[in-house]
Amino acid sequence: MLLLTFYRKGALFSIPFGFYWIINTPVKFYQNQDPKQLGIMVKGTEEQKGVLSIWYVEVQGEKRDVKSYIIPLSSSLEGSRIPKWEKNIDALFNMPEAESHQVLIDRNSFLKEVFEPMLQRELLYRGIISGQRDYQAKLIGWIEVV
Repeated sequence: MLLLTFYRKGALFSIPFGFYWIINTPVKFYQNQDPKQLGIMVKGTEEQKGVLSIWYVEVQGEKRDVKSYIIPLSSSLEGSRIPKWEKNIDALFNMPEAESHQVLIDRNSFLKEVFEPMLQRELLYRGIISGQRDYQAKLIGWIEVV
């Protein structure tokens, strides 16, 4: 068995290489995609319409260590948070594709005006970022529920 060994937080860890590959390969694939290619539109079962965005965030710590996070954030078209979508992403992925591709929002302005401030607040709330830490966020998923 091939083991991947790494040093983190003062301890040495070994995990089977296959497990590391399974986790990191899809994340790296979606990190390198054009954001315009990451979105899907699905037909919702509820009256609520909105967007679920999925973010890959890397944070540099005080000791130059790098931590990675996958952060799902969802919002109604009015800008209200929808936590149940964030907790049940699989249900959104399993919804049928929307028949019409009628665009309900200006995606660029929705991203800038709603999701970027929401991501900043979420990272601060979780204690992931603070004044001493640099971070980089990349959009890796976009699901519009229409």
